[in-house]
Amino acid sequence: MIALILATSLILSGVSSQYAGGVMEGVIAYRQNNPTAYPLPEKLPDVDGYLATRDCHHIGEVVYVLHNGNLEKFLVVDCASGTDGTIPWMNGNGIVIEVDHNTAVRWGTVGIGCNVIVFIPQWKEVMN
Repeated sequence: MIALILATSLILSGVSSQYAGGVMEGVIAYRQNNPTAYPLPEKLPDVDGYLATRDCHHIGEVVYVLHNGNLEKFLVVDCASGTDGTIPWMNGNGIVIEVDHNTAVRWGTVGIGCNVIVFIPQWKEVMN
């Protein structure tokens, strides 16, 4: 099944940055408890971590990230803002995702970028 998901995915290669501690959790709580254009359900899927992408349309989707030879499952919970300079900053630095602080700690990449390959499944039926 994982081979089918990866074979039918949009693939992004670049650098991962990270959120500061507690910030991603705050974003999740806000999206779960307030009306937003991209809300999150009360019960989140079982994943290895959370991340933000450049494209808001991926919020709520499960994606896969290859880092250091390990493939992990993430829920997209946030996206880059077009009003605060985040998109140009990500584009200018080759940043394709930002992971939650706990993931950065687990990966040993706090305060530094790391190379990742992101697989965003395009065949939604596979995820159900």
